[in-house]
Amino acid sequence: ALWRAIEEAGLTLVAVPEEKGGVDGTLADLGAVVRLLGSYAVPAPAAETALARFLGACAGLELPEGALTIAIGATPLQLSSDGKRVSGDVRLVPWAAQAQAIVALARDGRGDAWIALLRQAAKESSNDAAGEPRGRLKLNEVPAAAAAKIDLAVGDVLALAALMRVQQMAGAAQRVLEIALTYARERKQFGRPIGAFQAIQQLLAELAGQVAALQSAAESAADAAAAGDLGLPTAAAKVRAGEAAGRIGAIAHQVLGAMGFTYEHRLHHFTRRLWVWRDDYGNDSAWAVQIGQAVAAAGAGAVWPGLSG
Repeated sequence: ALWRAIEEAGLTLVAVPEEKGGVDGTLADLGAVVRLLGSYAVPAPAAETALARFLGACAGLELPEGALTIAIGATPLQLSSDGKRVSGDVRLVPWAAQAQAIVALARDGRGDAWIALLRQAAKESSNDAAGEPRGRLKLNEVPAAAAAKIDLAVGDVLALAALMRVQQMAGAAQRVLEIALTYARERKQFGRPIGAFQAIQQLLAELAGQVAALQSAAESAADAAAAGDLGLPTAAAKVRAGEAAGRIGAIAHQVLGAMGFTYEHRLHHFTRRLWVWRDDYGNDSAWAVQIGQAVAAAGAGAVWPGLSG
């Protein structure tokens, strides 16, 4: 029922052109939808399906109906010379065993990016720390149901997947802040709400700052992606999201105390996703290296104009 509601609302088609049956939205629109999905900790591959359908549309690849997922690793799958078979190893593919098909990033012998449609079930399926299923693709000359070249660099496809996670993290972080603020208003100690104590107020102020910074980075990266820039804005947003995830979770659980650590409380549905998502498609350290390499390659004279432009 949940998945039917998601598809009927067109959430998985938001960035697909209208002539291909989509909503004809931009990557910024996709970012807004994915942030909303993250704010509800939706237990379904809605974000992955939306990105898969966008990639399929970019590559002119016809995809099956139903839930899809993506297999995008730092090392893409290798496409055979005839474009019909793929080989490689991609770990932690979300919802791999539950999806109708897998949209995977591959590259040919020249290093060009391709999108391959796979119907083979993943191996070694298990749940991640947030309780969501993950699988592993370990392929050796496995036939692809279809494959098409995409007019994006391999790094840009990885950046799109990282951008998707940043948007989800921004939505989850906003919900964590709301939960903490509500609890601080309602929970009373020594005759007054704990939010009236200066120590709790200071924690909440820092939490709000972390969430605001993450949301600003996410929105800026989405706007830049919509304008065709999948470089530094996305890298900076993934770094900021990764740095914020730990502090946001720590503060929220400190404010809620023992109540926030119980399995029955909804807080962990968001904090555990933040901790898992920060490592998906490159953690903050990996993306920080890319920022450093880009800045070093541009030269000292480009640093300030790049920051202020």
